Order: sequence, then C-alpha cells, then structure tokens
Amino acid sequence: MLFIGTTAVISDIYVAQPILPVLKREFSVSPTVASLAVSLNIFALALTLLIYSPHGRQRMIHVGLITAAFGLLVSLWGSLSTSVAGLFLLCLGLFITQPAASALVGDKARGNYGSASSLYLFFYYLGGSVGAATPGPIWDIWGWSGVVALCLCILMIALIALSTLCRE
Repeated sequence: MLFIGTTAVISDIYVAQPILPVLKREFSVSPTVASLAVSLNIFALALTLLIYSPHGRQRMIHVGLITAAFGLLVSLWGSLSTSVAGLFLLCLGLFITQPAASALVGDKARGNYGSASSLYLFFYYLGGSVGAATPGPIWDIWGWSGVVALCLCILMIALIALSTLCRE
C-alpha cells in the first residue's frame, strides 16, 4: 500500500511541468511568468521544512493530501493567480505527504530495509514518470478540468492506500 500511495503522490508533483506552454498561451503571459508554477514547487518544499512537525505521520499524510486536493480545486477558478495559488497548494500538500510516507518505509519494513527502500524508490520514480507523461494527453481531450479530475483520482488512491497502511 505504501508503494501505491507513493506512486500516486509523486505523480501529482510533476503535473505543472508539461503544461507550461499551455499556461503561457492560455493566460497570455511570458514564459518567465508561466514558469512560476514550477518555481513554486521549490518554495513549497522550503515552506514544508518550516511547518513539518512531529504531529504523527498519519496526520501529516492526511493533511498533505487534503491540502493538495484543495489546491487542485482552487486551480479551477480560472485566473492565472488562482491557478498558480492552486498549484502551490498542490505542491505544498504533496511535499507534506512525501516525507511522512517515506518515513513509513522504516516503520513498516520490519527488518527488510534495503528491499523496502528499493521498492519505495522504484515507485517514487514510477509516479514521477506517470505524472510527467499522463497530463498531456488528458489535457488534449478534456483540458485543465480533466487534468484536475485525473489528479484528484490519483490523490484518492493515495489517500485510500496510505490510510489503509496507517491502520495496519
């Protein structure tokens, strides 16, 4: 379950990168302004380091996934500023979730740390590949609302998988 959740979480982190040319065109902004959507990933990561706390991994996972889902919904409001704010919340939520999920590997491995860590990293990069490749074709058919729907489905899979794992 941890590995399914990891794939889902990491796939959503990369959703903004393939759509930068579309952001530029749809909102009539320069490439520099459109690239803020990706730059905010780094700011969200830095902010996460400040707010990450010892409230427990399960709580951080749930808070992160809900924050990410809220960010996706905010991005649907249509202006560039709300789209960028929504993508920032998406990244913030995912960067809250990822270290907590990563920490669960050590908790759940029960002595097989090398194998568990290898599997975790495999699914981490698999999720990144899915997140980089999937939004483009979805955008071509359903636009941004289709990409948001895809990401919300992926977040639900992550929430279910990680919630199940946390109860074990």
